[in-house]
Amino acid sequence: MRRSRTVPQVSISERENKHQTVQLLGSLPLRAKQPFASKMATPVHVIRLSRDYKHIQRSPIPYIETHPRQDNILIWPYIITGPPETPYSGGQYYGTVKFPENFPFAAPSIQMHTPSGRFHSNINICTTFTSLHPEEWNPAWTVETILLGFLSFMTSEDFGGGVLSGGSASMRENRAKVSAKWNSLHCAAFINDFPEVHASNIANENFTEAELTLLKVNEERSNRWMGDAVEQAEHDQAETGIMDSPFEPSNYEAHINEDWERFGSMEEDGDFDFYDGDSEQNEECESSETEIDEGE
Repeated sequence: MRRSRTVPQVSISERENKHQTVQLLGSLPLRAKQPFASKMATPVHVIRLSRDYKHIQRSPIPYIETHPRQDNILIWPYIITGPPETPYSGGQYYGTVKFPENFPFAAPSIQMHTPSGRFHSNINICTTFTSLHPEEWNPAWTVETILLGFLSFMTSEDFGGGVLSGGSASMRENRAKVSAKWNSLHCAAFINDFPEVHASNIANENFTEAELTLLKVNEERSNRWMGDAVEQAEHDQAETGIMDSPFEPSNYEAHINEDWERFGSMEEDGDFDFYDGDSEQNEECESSETEIDEGE
């Protein structure tokens, strides 16, 4: 026998009250909802890049030093030390990898800022693992595999966008010899990203009086650049109302460690097993007019 369902009776006055309540909630300003912003889920790219960073800390990449910037986890400066038995041997090559917010589902872009004789400086480089080839991108690729692939591409003779045509071995050897000095003299972002390497360059390289004057100017420029970056990060945090932002410089390292404890290692949980095994001008370093002539 089918049971009849009792439908509660709602008076007209009750309906009007509910309607008014809905209207009132919809009219509240967005700022009233901001206290809940700090409880937002950690973005996927933060989780993934945090894990990549922790892995690299535990197992450094041969010939490559890298880390995310404190004010933006999506930007990873790197230094490639030229491998032996290559024209780049002993060279110090500074660049950046920029990840999209939908990483790992989309590819990053890669630039090399130090003149190398292999790549144009401050130009996005075209390889199968960058944003210029989205059809080739594999979400399983990590920061480590991307940079190892880039190093392999650098030491090969393969051609692509951003590659300097006609670069001879002797030209690349000459670039390698002056690369460390160039980074400290002409690239303010390098000083901020790798202050210890910069200090080593100052101690080990021979600078003329004119170069020392230029070095002082570049260090002052670096300090202003860093101050602007911190101020922008604080402004963004205030605008969004997210008080526990993972990009705040003061708590960035703590966020990485907390994320590692919260989500665990990709190697341990088995969910990820990645560890086996149109140009854009960049203004972080001086323009090509002040660089070594790549045609030499």
